[in-house]
Amino acid sequence: MIKRKLPFTLLETLVAMTLCGLVLTFLFSQLKMFTLAASPEHTKAREKILKQHQAYLRLAKIFVEPHKLYTKNLDDKNAELIFTFEGGLDTDPHFCLSLLNGRLFVESETLKMERWPNNPENMKKTDTLLCEVESITFSFLNKEQKVTDNWEEQISPLPIAFICHIHTKTGKIDFPFFPFTSETGIPML
Repeated sequence: MIKRKLPFTLLETLVAMTLCGLVLTFLFSQLKMFTLAASPEHTKAREKILKQHQAYLRLAKIFVEPHKLYTKNLDDKNAELIFTFEGGLDTDPHFCLSLLNGRLFVESETLKMERWPNNPENMKKTDTLLCEVESITFSFLNKEQKVTDNWEEQISPLPIAFICHIHTKTGKIDFPFFPFTSETGIPML
């Protein structure tokens, strides 16, 4: 006599699916615990990259369409960037939707951005962008496709592009910017 193999019953299928669900739940909970208990070095590295990205985005908003910018060389390995930009929205009415002056500089191993309105009240706001910064330098690309270390105040057109070189204790970070002007076209952000 030939023995026929019977198909799975509904009960057997439900038991198998329940067991698979329990095993997958256990595996995913272990994976979550493993990723949350990542080493402190990974957590520090992630925080450092996030802070660098936030600093870049903050500056990119300003340098997409600056009105004016120029550098001041403080010494051989440190410079500051002076610029004018549209303030955008701010809780302080003196800084809201008006033309602001700004300065990007290093002080006490911290990359800072200072901004102030054009009015004579001499109000200033200073933002800390990055810590553990030793110095800052710049490279500018002019319309003749030549690279220069500084951009003088008398030069009227903005550079086609420029790079902010941030020198830290662990290396160098380059932030590229492409200001929008009628000569350069649409910014490449």
